[in-house]
Amino acid sequence: PRTEAERLAYLCSRGVEVELAEERQSHPPLPAAGGAGRAFTFVRIPAEPTVAVSLESAAAPSGGGDALPGLLAPRFADDGVMDDATVARETAGRLRNMVASGAP
Repeated sequence: PRTEAERLAYLCSRGVEVELAEERQSHPPLPAAGGAGRAFTFVRIPAEPTVAVSLESAAAPSGGGDALPGLLAPRFADDGVMDDATVARETAGRLRNMVASGAP
């Protein structure tokens, strides 16, 4: 599919529910109990192949806006410290590539 309309038709024909910004503006979300916005479901596809794909639910902000950045950001945060061997291994490869390419 090349045009946006063709891409949307392709996704919809395969069961993907697509909600455009224009549709959200014309149909404001209904507030749910507790002041949260409309509930939605998303698929979590982990980067680690040993972790299963899962279907998860959340509520959109009652005032509108994008709920995913606030919902997903903590899942990508990592305050763990890498050990010296890992840092040395990862850095050595990058430095080798920089020297080989003549990067300053």
